[in-house]
Amino acid sequence: MEDLSDPVFLSRVQFAVTTLFHIIWPVLSIGLSLFLLITEALWFRTRQEVHYRHSRFWSRFFLLNFGFCSSPTL
Repeated sequence: MEDLSDPVFLSRVQFAVTTLFHIIWPVLSIGLSLFLLITEALWFRTRQEVHYRHSRFWSRFFLLNFGFCSSPTL
């Protein structure tokens, strides 16, 4: 309980949470963009509907992620 009154400990916890939060979004953006590139390429090459459906489904999450990362902070 005494840790919660220590400002150095609280500062470190705040920095850790902020750093973890900010590292998640670029990793998701890069990973999803690579995945979308692969699924689109597979769809163009094979014309199988499953690849098209995957790229459509995951592109919505990519757009949400991109919009969330580029929105101005209030």
